[in-house]
Amino acid sequence: MRVYRVQAEDDTHRFHFPVEAGLELLPPFPLSALPLSAANTPLQGPAWRSVYGTYYAMAAGSGLDHADIGMQYYYPLQPGFWYDLDSTAGNDVPDGTEIPFLARKATPYDKPYPVTYNVHWPVAIGRLLIGDTLEHSRDALPEISGQAQAEITYDATRQTGSSSALDGVARLYDPFSERSVSFPSGMQLPGTIAVHSTGLRKEFTQLPDALRKRLLLDDLSPTVPPKLIFRGVALEKGQPVGSPLRLPNVMTATERDTIKALAAGDVGASGWNTVVDALYAFTRNPNSVDADANGVPDADVRVGLVTSFGVVVPEPLGGGEKVLTAALRLTDATASRLLVRGPVGVITLDGVDDRISVPGFGAAMPTDAITIELWAKPSRTDSGDLLSLNSGDPSNCVRLRFLDGNLRWQFGPASGELAASAADDVGAWHHYTAVASIAADAMCLYRDGQLIA
Repeated sequence: MRVYRVQAEDDTHRFHFPVEAGLELLPPFPLSALPLSAANTPLQGPAWRSVYGTYYAMAAGSGLDHADIGMQYYYPLQPGFWYDLDSTAGNDVPDGTEIPFLARKATPYDKPYPVTYNVHWPVAIGRLLIGDTLEHSRDALPEISGQAQAEITYDATRQTGSSSALDGVARLYDPFSERSVSFPSGMQLPGTIAVHSTGLRKEFTQLPDALRKRLLLDDLSPTVPPKLIFRGVALEKGQPVGSPLRLPNVMTATERDTIKALAAGDVGASGWNTVVDALYAFTRNPNSVDADANGVPDADVRVGLVTSFGVVVPEPLGGGEKVLTAALRLTDATASRLLVRGPVGVITLDGVDDRISVPGFGAAMPTDAITIELWAKPSRTDSGDLLSLNSGDPSNCVRLRFLDGNLRWQFGPASGELAASAADDVGAWHHYTAVASIAADAMCLYRDGQLIA
């Protein structure tokens, strides 16, 4: 015969476990070998419950700090288990009853003994850069589009102060679904606009390819007014595997003006412009979010958001198309919480003849696609190059510059020069990104993560 006692913890064996943020909280043995209990409850800390009833460590602490999660576990009484606490010859409760884990060692006795998880951040963390959008798994980042359901469970910039869905550094949204606006009754397509039938719909042949694939006309029904449709596309040709060029269903001001110009000088231009303006607004706020509650849908980009009982919340995204984007403008509240607000080191140039030359830069001139990122704090925007390579040869140059109050982007193999107003950029740090793709016939400009042209 040996005498023993049941002891919940000692100095060596404790119900304290380390766990990495993002991973499942595994119950201690033997609970992990028993059916999952729906009564399991978090006491404290950043725990997140999945649709299957399992819990995950949603986050660690601020910066590199750790965080503790306290859990209360239960288990369903199994056939053959002894549970006769009142010594009445038989179990006190029927099989399947939720039993609190080590309740006799806890206070009060009807509560489970607490289990603590110390959460730490992963050593290697995938990085989604400002201006970037994630669709498929890459660079230690998760799959988004192929998930049956996706949601952002934690964003450090939303954990203090305002918790509005407008805040945050990234947002999930559907970038490909069609947005459409119907013509007013009796309105016809202006005669200056050329279209080409592609089956049930028509393309606008005068538009550049990047717009021609996204703007469509549906006017085949004799009883329903024509519809102007704007959609998103993903172009694989000429792009790295798993990283298609996404042209989203969100219309930019530059694209709006290009579409309006199709009817320039036509007697029907006014009606056409009205329809294009309505479609432009709809693509940017498809769920008519009115965050300032002024009775008018917001003009700012509100993709990925809906209003529920008067509160702006993330749009539920199930098994359809979806991406995680960091290419939307940050709110002032979010920007103020970010640790990095400019470059770590700076060089001041006099705007006359100062420059930085990089030996060997441009030796292998890109001919198909290019992305340039840089920080700048301009003192003027009437003139001045930010980056220049072969500027004397327009057909074979890379040039990002200020001119006449605009930011201008030129990539020799592409046609034309892209421009966006920079009138308000003087005296402040901004992060600029210039992108060009010959395969997609597309050029883009971003400022502080927001698409501006």
